[in-house]
Amino acid sequence: SPQATSCSDCSAGKFSYSTRASKCLDCEVGKYSAIPGAPNCLLCEKGKFGSMSGLKECTSCPSIGFADGLGFISCKFCQMNTISDPTRTSCYTQPGFYEDPFLKQSLKIPKGVNTTISGLTLHTLPLLPGYWRTNSNSTEILPCISKSHCKGGSDPNHYCLEGHEGPLCATCKDGYASVGSSESLNCSLCTGSAKTTVIVGLISMAFFLFLILIWKLTTNKESGIEKLESELEQAKSTVTKAAARFKLERLMGKIEVIGKISFSYFQVVGKLGFLFGMSFPPVFSQFTSFFSTIVSLDVVSLVPMGCLVKSTHYTVLLSFTVIPMSIAAITLWYCFRLWRRTDEKSTYLRNRISGLLLAMTFIILPSVSIKIFATFVCRDFDDSTSFLKIDYTLSCLSSSHVSYIFYSTIMIVVFPFGIPGLYLFLLFKNRRLLDGNQRKKEIRWGKEKSLKEALKEREENEEKNKSLKGLSFLYGEYQPKYWWFELFETTKKLCMTGFMVFLAPGTSAQVAISLMMAIFSLFVYSLTKPFSKNFNNYLAIVAHWQLVLTLFATLALRVNLDEANLQNEPVFDYLLTGFQFIPALLLFFFSLLMAKRKRNREESGRTEEQQVAKKSTVIPIVDGQNGDIELGEIDEGKGIENEKEDSKREASETEVGSQKKEKKDSGSSEERVKMKGEKEDGGIESDQYLDKDDELLRKEITLHKEEIN
Repeated sequence: SPQATSCSDCSAGKFSYSTRASKCLDCEVGKYSAIPGAPNCLLCEKGKFGSMSGLKECTSCPSIGFADGLGFISCKFCQMNTISDPTRTSCYTQPGFYEDPFLKQSLKIPKGVNTTISGLTLHTLPLLPGYWRTNSNSTEILPCISKSHCKGGSDPNHYCLEGHEGPLCATCKDGYASVGSSESLNCSLCTGSAKTTVIVGLISMAFFLFLILIWKLTTNKESGIEKLESELEQAKSTVTKAAARFKLERLMGKIEVIGKISFSYFQVVGKLGFLFGMSFPPVFSQFTSFFSTIVSLDVVSLVPMGCLVKSTHYTVLLSFTVIPMSIAAITLWYCFRLWRRTDEKSTYLRNRISGLLLAMTFIILPSVSIKIFATFVCRDFDDSTSFLKIDYTLSCLSSSHVSYIFYSTIMIVVFPFGIPGLYLFLLFKNRRLLDGNQRKKEIRWGKEKSLKEALKEREENEEKNKSLKGLSFLYGEYQPKYWWFELFETTKKLCMTGFMVFLAPGTSAQVAISLMMAIFSLFVYSLTKPFSKNFNNYLAIVAHWQLVLTLFATLALRVNLDEANLQNEPVFDYLLTGFQFIPALLLFFFSLLMAKRKRNREESGRTEEQQVAKKSTVIPIVDGQNGDIELGEIDEGKGIENEKEDSKREASETEVGSQKKEKKDSGSSEERVKMKGEKEDGGIESDQYLDKDDELLRKEITLHKEEIN
């Protein structure tokens, strides 16, 4: 000014364009002047803003804002679930959220991703072990079939464990071969030792199956009397051997029923992971998968077969359908040739082969049905790919898949519908011979006696119609009035395995439907008690309770209402696995208790005359109800049953005595045989002595034929 004698610098926050200026100017908004006498103002730095004029310095953006440029008069706000970085120049997501560049927003991290890291984007999502996604742009985080196969991480090229690759890390790389199936599948490195294992395993399995076939074809299950009569042509010492053999055959018969019930259980439980598309706890999964592989005759999967020849679901499907059909065709052709012969040996062999054929259909039907239906079940991914759920190496979009769909449609008619249809035809055609008029007899005699009489009548029908024995695998252990029950059991298994893949797959409703089927089957078994032996009924009912409770546990895993990860709970895993053994242990102790009670009952019911008898003949006789050999006791002097039997025995002994006297006079010596007899259910503990020759034994058998059955 004219009156000013000197000039002074502009204060901070102001500036002057010229040294001759009469006044200082305030810095504009978005600018600042930090030192006095500044010739101009500076723009606010990144991360700061200036909302007023005349600022000495700019203000830093708050934690929810940022300034990614210069001269900001206000900060930009961060999106929801994000905060600004320490420099306040950008925002990043909070822990538990990630930024989607396509949607331009922050989203909550899905299950299977590490939630402790902040600043995540869609491309850098760190997956937890046990999870997989198609690529770095995918928002679909999927649990792996086996959690041990997936390492996790943020690099899609390194999600899988060494040797594994493909969708869900469920396929093997070149140079590796799969061992096991479903959740228990692992990729084994193909080395020289692995190939040797395959060859030795295949040879061992073939030899084992060959031995079973030879044993089945050569074991004679003729009636006890017929077997004993042939043994009497040999030395007397063979009588004991015959009795032991028949006891063994009776034991094998019991094992056959227990085997069928156990097979049926594991044929269902072993496939639950695949059917429901879920993972079970590791110990339970390995346990059920192993037994499922055995009962399904899929033992080839236990060795690294891929080291010798590459196989897929298509090759397995062909082998599991073509081989049984070929065996059945050859078997039927051979049986047709035997059908023209009427001799006893041909009839016996025809029945044996028929029984083996029916046993084969029983074993393979559930597993083959699952493989057939699995051809229709694909899994779609968010990268527009689709793979078979049972084999992720096979694309459902290929032309070859259409061909196998057509082939599987034909096989549905042959196996899931054809085999039950065959059962129905064979059983319904012979229903009058199998029924034994048991229901009519129950009105007259009650259940216990009518069952014995019906079994006796069925056995008589088998003697008249020899070919009927070839179907005994389907009805042999059931009560005559329940000749149809094997058809019910087969239908139940098909509904709970093969057909289940189409019913609300991958949902809780699918598990609930299976649970209702199991409860209904349990109700039918409890109501009918179809087996002729109570032990078998108890075993079947306990197995169904076990199935129902296992499905309850499966439903708990699927629903997971309280968000508890039961799959990783060792206590739950061990309890679920250990529960599979509890019914077997209970039945074992129950059978011991029942056997002891029966022994005590029989011992207390013996007459004083039987207990003081010092000399009696012990020969194998046939149990009337079961057709099994026991070491029965026959008095030399008195009858045991009634006066009619007494008179028959006395007449026989008179005749045999005269024969013995003649033999004695001619110089033949008597043979004294000492046998320690013991009835199957608990019998004579004192030594029994045989003082009869072969002819006497033959007479005694003749007299006891009326007691048989």
